[in-house]
Amino acid sequence: MNQKKKQKNTQQSKHKLQLLCVFITTKGMIISMKILLMCAAGMSTSLLVTKMEECAKQRGIGDIVIDAEPVEDLDKYVAKYDVFLLGPQVRYKEEWVKKTIEGKGKKYANIPPQVYGLVDGEKTLDLALNLLK
Repeated sequence: MNQKKKQKNTQQSKHKLQLLCVFITTKGMIISMKILLMCAAGMSTSLLVTKMEECAKQRGIGDIVIDAEPVEDLDKYVAKYDVFLLGPQVRYKEEWVKKTIEGKGKKYANIPPQVYGLVDGEKTLDLALNLLK
């Protein structure tokens, strides 16, 4: 009996994942996505990147790249990523970031200090995903 129940749960999970993929494609979202978090030195957001990757994996989002780099290096990366998230410690650079990113037809958002401080991977991932809607 346990084996049948396990099989049924596996089939339901596969079905949910297929529905999610269909939903994403019918909504016109990009299934493959590259997110860049920008901070002061590229190191302080590494834990947040890890939390976001864990959250994406739990949601069944496999084709996603999440990295962190210093905001000063944005010019090197703007063509390589889909969306950009600006850490609160470098918000003073927002005007330059906005001009650089939007000049390439891409989007960015500021990571709220509370979300960043709590290292909330789920809310940060949602912030990035919502930029593509």
